[in-house]
Amino acid sequence: MATSEGLITVRTGMQPDSLKLSAQLQILKLLHKAAFQLDETLGDKSSGKTFYLRGIQGQVSRPVWNRDYFYLNGKIQEIREYLKENCVHTVSDDLLTLALDIFSRYDNRRRMGVEVIVLTMLATPTMTRWEIPEKYHSTYFVIDMLVSCRHRFQKPSAAFFWSKQSEAIIMCTFRQSSNLSRLVLPLCNDMLLKAIAVYCRNLRELEIQLSLDATEEGLLALAGRSGQERDQGFHKHWDSSLYIHKDFGSAKEWYIKDSLLFTPPCSSKRTLPPRQCDTLLPTYPTGFGCLKLVRFRLSGDFIFPPMAARAKFNKYDSGPVIETGLYALLIYLKNITKFTCGFTPLVIARLRSVLPPDIYENLRIPLQQLSLGWEESLEVEELKAIAKLCPDLVELKGVSVGILDDQYRGERHLQDAVMCNFLKSFHNIALLSSNLKLTCLNSFLCYSGSVLTSLTCSTLVLSTKDLLVMRKCCVNLEKLEGRFSVDNTVDRAPGDYHANHSTEFSDLSTLSVFIDSPWSAWKCEVAKYPWRALKHLDLNGRLSCRVMQLLVAQADFIETLSITNWPNEMVSGGMAFDDTWIPALFEANPLPNVREMTLRMDSDHYVEEGFLTKTSLTHLLQHAQLNCPKLEKVVGEWTKVPDREISQMEEECAKRGLHVKIRNAEPYREFQNSEDNDRYYGMNEGYWRNQAVNPLDLPPGPVPQVAQGAGATSEEIQFRHKRIWGYIYRPYKSEPQESS
Repeated sequence: MATSEGLITVRTGMQPDSLKLSAQLQILKLLHKAAFQLDETLGDKSSGKTFYLRGIQGQVSRPVWNRDYFYLNGKIQEIREYLKENCVHTVSDDLLTLALDIFSRYDNRRRMGVEVIVLTMLATPTMTRWEIPEKYHSTYFVIDMLVSCRHRFQKPSAAFFWSKQSEAIIMCTFRQSSNLSRLVLPLCNDMLLKAIAVYCRNLRELEIQLSLDATEEGLLALAGRSGQERDQGFHKHWDSSLYIHKDFGSAKEWYIKDSLLFTPPCSSKRTLPPRQCDTLLPTYPTGFGCLKLVRFRLSGDFIFPPMAARAKFNKYDSGPVIETGLYALLIYLKNITKFTCGFTPLVIARLRSVLPPDIYENLRIPLQQLSLGWEESLEVEELKAIAKLCPDLVELKGVSVGILDDQYRGERHLQDAVMCNFLKSFHNIALLSSNLKLTCLNSFLCYSGSVLTSLTCSTLVLSTKDLLVMRKCCVNLEKLEGRFSVDNTVDRAPGDYHANHSTEFSDLSTLSVFIDSPWSAWKCEVAKYPWRALKHLDLNGRLSCRVMQLLVAQADFIETLSITNWPNEMVSGGMAFDDTWIPALFEANPLPNVREMTLRMDSDHYVEEGFLTKTSLTHLLQHAQLNCPKLEKVVGEWTKVPDREISQMEEECAKRGLHVKIRNAEPYREFQNSEDNDRYYGMNEGYWRNQAVNPLDLPPGPVPQVAQGAGATSEEIQFRHKRIWGYIYRPYKSEPQESS
């Protein structure tokens, strides 16, 4: 157990610190102390000319352009070599993980410059991943770091970049990190991106955020290209780009705070949206680049001209202008399987317009994951281009008529036909998320449903036959998340479809059962199409009991079952749940392998007294004791049952060998007074404790004495850990207890 000045520190609900964690914390504190000394003696603060600015917390300093950081980098390298000699690489990896966990805490929002130095110390040559904490990616966090009060009303308006010191130590880190396979770095300018392209050529995963002065040249460098055939080290001028020495105020207004350089906001007036590329500019090979990249993610604010032109609101009006670099990454990264930039489909579709016809016809992009979005407003020809360029997609999300341009609005049959044909263009889809008519989805499943392992769909059920088609085609489905809506027109009214898909599954055209048929009639039909691999089933929407039975039946391997219903005004009675659902569920499927079961209302639709009674809960537990030996957790709408009785039921099940936890879907209901202990037995105290109130004005009890080596429980008080250099040296989560 960690100690601080003789006091035992206890974390609520966590195990005491292991010897491993205690040793790691001590090593980090030692590195942190060394980083403070280096920053004060060899960094930007070593000049002794620091000063204070009104409204800014702590000391700041002016940038000095004739200062080098050779000695600072040399000292950091000595520490790296010492760690290399005295720590195996697994210890260094654990130290980096712990440091990232501690530095990412919002409470630790000071001394960001020292954090960067500590992280560079931990970047050994054998390390395969290196990251900067997530807080550096957030504009709000960086501005909060400047002021003394987190919720201060007036906050400074500033643009921020890496300081020259931070750039120097980061690039020195890259210089000896050729084995990196994963890198996460914010505020990347062209120099940092070129350094990555030269020194980190074995990267497989790269996540970056661009600084305001980044240009196309940086992303081109990652793709191994340059806009210049000769003198490729010269930073050429790019239209619509911002330059730190020209567009961000006078240098006398700049200041350095911790690891960042702060300037006034951009003062130049740009014409927005910027002009789009008509043709791809010629580029030339550099001989470098991260050509082994498999996953690339570009986050933060930047302007992609085609997206800015289509946006209905002025959302894309800040950040660097980037277009050619994105095209180059898709064209020249031959191993890329996941490319994320916020509007990847539009970037892919634009290749059809900017590439010469001969190059476009021979181009194939090996992407395996793609997410479509409504803001992209794609045209029909652009969808065809995506299907042509990315034929090997394995995961496709967001398939919906809503992604089409507004010019097709009102032409419902045309929209359905376009999306139906687009989906059928892919034959290797294993994970699909869609919002299409069920018949159009089934038309795709008839051709490629056997490959699917995960399906997320949102649709209106017009015919129960469509549900059987889904069962028949998805023979290898392991996970189904369905938002199905049912009304009084099921099996009664003909649907409005763009084509007659029933010919594709004609063997079900003679089905003689309907939504109102008893389950005994349905049982034989459903048995023909069992779920052979389904393990996770999540049903959501306005469901009926019969539709629930059709989807749950003949699935012996289900481990997680979740049914979230809404009140259905379109069905007679409008009742979402009642006690008959539990027997009907087990009649369709005894669930022999289920581990977790949820039967609840949507969070916006619940009533105070609940929908299910003690009778259904008793029936569920009796069935589980005989047929569901693996059941561990049940969540449902049993708020009519007092918690005292639920606890007794859990104890009785445990005596019979079934160790299950029963929870209400809405655990903390409103109550009138603190004496309502019958219904809320065991809840009031927890509710008050979580809300940090003492309604009975009880005096605080004595601090419990925790024995050395004993685990901390939820009843013990969490002592506030003393800050060291302004930091709370605690990880977010506890680790499994180890023998020390």
